[in-house]
Amino acid sequence: MIVSNESLNQFEITPNGLKAQLDDADKIEIIDIRRKSDYEAFHIPGSIHIDAYQALHDYRPGPLAHYSPTEGITVVTVCYVGITSQVAAQYLRTQGIQALSLVGGIDLWLRAANTNQRWAN
Repeated sequence: MIVSNESLNQFEITPNGLKAQLDDADKIEIIDIRRKSDYEAFHIPGSIHIDAYQALHDYRPGPLAHYSPTEGITVVTVCYVGITSQVAAQYLRTQGIQALSLVGGIDLWLRAANTNQRWAN
């Protein structure tokens, strides 16, 4: 499901939209691009960790260059607040992968999930 309205672009998904897809067992793969220590502190259950955060900040795909999802899978990229995950999703789309960025990143996911857990500083 691609969520689109005036505040979102067509390549973003909200935390509630992602949760609905996960609940419906849609074909989705979540890629968490944050640093390893932050992923270990908290991550979306079932997500895959690919530490590409610094590489993307250096304008390189880094480990994302070797990523290949199962055919027909939608990939959702996740970072801290949803900025770097947009870069990751954009790169994946240039590689022919259907990719969305999680709006608000792990921070908004945690708030939307109404959990007390927070990612490491």
